[in-house]
Amino acid sequence: MITKWVSFEEYSKWVEPIYLRKGLYNTRASESLLRQICRMEADVQSLWHATEQLRDSGYDGKTRKPKLGSSDADKHYAYVHGVCVHLGQLGESIFAANKSLAKSPQGMDFLELRDLQTDWDSYKTSGRIDQGINDLLGEAERLNAAYYDTVNDSDEFLIGQLSEDLPVFLRRDFETARDQFSVGLQEAGFLSAGRGLEGVLRAFAQKKGIWIDRKGSTTPAGEADFFDLIEVLAKVRWRSDKRPVLDTATKTLLHHLRTARNAAAHPNAHLTEENWRELAVVVAGHAGRLWKLAQRRYAGLVEKKISRA
Repeated sequence: MITKWVSFEEYSKWVEPIYLRKGLYNTRASESLLRQICRMEADVQSLWHATEQLRDSGYDGKTRKPKLGSSDADKHYAYVHGVCVHLGQLGESIFAANKSLAKSPQGMDFLELRDLQTDWDSYKTSGRIDQGINDLLGEAERLNAAYYDTVNDSDEFLIGQLSEDLPVFLRRDFETARDQFSVGLQEAGFLSAGRGLEGVLRAFAQKKGIWIDRKGSTTPAGEADFFDLIEVLAKVRWRSDKRPVLDTATKTLLHHLRTARNAAAHPNAHLTEENWRELAVVVAGHAGRLWKLAQRRYAGLVEKKISRA
């Protein structure tokens, strides 16, 4: 999963890299998403391999340490030092492509232990070196697990918000949005999710046979522009409890989402990555709830023709 930083400066402020410099960061950030994904996956595999090397050297990520003779100690710690440095390099490389992982609890814990690499001699002279190696090993393994948890959880992002009986043709935009978010295309993912919600609203209006009446001329609500569609669905009421299909709060939120979606299509828009993801979840949730309501038995409407000026 790729989640991008705004700039090297933002990355540097959070990660405080020891090894990865601005030139290399910018070169990698300009590469294709496919190449970035392949590199990150290779780095994660190398991270796992490095943790296995530490385990093979006598550590367990807790308190175990190797039993060494005096003649073996220098060679052992020189080798292990190289592995620990490599872990630090891999962590910085992974975080450069995955902002979310860097800001996760596992990412922050991993970053806190990098002083082992810069203060190696201090750890050795104070007798803390073996515990420091164990701590780094444990955090590296937890970071590796967090990465794969993120990959596995990405399957259900947005899709888990939808009704199971939502037709395939209405699910496609949300699946596209999920896939776009999974490779770091935040704005594009939000736009796809917004298109998915609009599709659900139009399908709902068509399924229920809702019409707009303008001075005696009627048109299907499902063919109206998005603004009018929201306004009409806020006036249509369920027969069972006389409540509007879209209550005031939902109507306001949908107009906000509509405005945000329109803003995303223009280069001057300044929404953060977190805004896109949060809004997309809200969009999918509303789509799922509305479709579920539409499938209720005897879910009739009081009126199906709404006047608009």
